[in-house]
Amino acid sequence: MQWKALLFPTHNRTFYGQHYARMFFRALHLWTVAISVGAYLYEVPYESWYWFHQLCIVSGFALMGLEIWTNGSYLVQIRCHLIVIKVAFLSFLHPWYPAPLWFLGAIFLASVFISHAPGNVRHYSLWHRKRMDFLS
Repeated sequence: MQWKALLFPTHNRTFYGQHYARMFFRALHLWTVAISVGAYLYEVPYESWYWFHQLCIVSGFALMGLEIWTNGSYLVQIRCHLIVIKVAFLSFLHPWYPAPLWFLGAIFLASVFISHAPGNVRHYSLWHRKRMDFLS
């Protein structure tokens, strides 16, 4: 099997329980984001919330992994690009460096925008200049 057919199937791949796996990882991710941001803003010692921060990162990568496995066209869609930019911005967020509230707010608004945007926006490919659900 060629790598293109493996990464970019003509139909979305699924597995039994995929919907529940996404729900689980999304809930876990939102829970750990809330704990991490709250602890960061209230200046709780990093050692107290370190594992929540790590679980937030792991659950985020698990969500991305599920999307990429379902259909690799996710990699060319604007929703993937915005998540990569968001992760790059979050890499500047260190427990010992106080970030302004607007910085966290901007990352939050970008997340809300892309998750609640219409499909034509989320699935838009900057490379192809159109909505890309599948690469054929």
